[in-house]
Amino acid sequence: MDGSSAGSDSDPEPLGLARGHSRPSAVDRELADLRARAYGPDADIEGDPAALARLWELEAVHLAEVSVAPVAPGIAAPAGPSRATTAPGAGATTPAADPSQSPWLRVTATRSLLPLIAESVVVIAILAYATTWLLAPHPDATLQLAETEQSVSETGPSALVLEVLDNIGASVEPDTLRQFEPYRGINVFSVEHGVLPGTCVVVSDPHSGRFDYHCVPHGVEPILHEWVGERFAEWLAEGSVISFHLHESTIDVYLHPPPAEG
Repeated sequence: MDGSSAGSDSDPEPLGLARGHSRPSAVDRELADLRARAYGPDADIEGDPAALARLWELEAVHLAEVSVAPVAPGIAAPAGPSRATTAPGAGATTPAADPSQSPWLRVTATRSLLPLIAESVVVIAILAYATTWLLAPHPDATLQLAETEQSVSETGPSALVLEVLDNIGASVEPDTLRQFEPYRGINVFSVEHGVLPGTCVVVSDPHSGRFDYHCVPHGVEPILHEWVGERFAEWLAEGSVISFHLHESTIDVYLHPPPAEG
């Protein structure tokens, strides 16, 4: 056996070279450099769109070449375009360039999609919030607590409320009475129940003479619903409902139209 042929058989072929090449081609070196920039410890290719596009192009060409069936040893491979002479973009449109067959393409595609996915999530969240806000009912008014000096008076609306509650036998704690801003001339109060651990909402309308209250246990939102009619809230259609929702230090007023006929 010839000594030169034995030596060539024992020497391992350099990694990443096609058979018949004695050294890496310029395209091989370029692809290796781009892979290092994309997947190495100091990856920086995401900030270089041109380099990223070139990596995709070379990876597609490489994938198209390795997808060809291997040639049996000793038989020359059929002539075809080399890496250096392949037209740019030709590999990018090759059907064989399936990202699932190449980890480099798969990782690069995932990295490129992350900013788009993040932006899409933000847009969806904003649209969901805006839709919820538009569809949710909004109060017609939010009543704030009245000044402390005006909250309890011996001759004002608060004194009248306590007197009426006492006359009808409602057990409340007078010292807990709070007056809120009036709503279109309607006086609104809150007061703690005198026996049960609960809170009451009180409405007193001097125009119609309407007086009503509703108490609920602590932990339940106190709400008082008032039907419109008999001179009460005459600016609304008869059959409408005004709801007074008591929060910690405010009362939201909601308006409900009359129920639809039929």
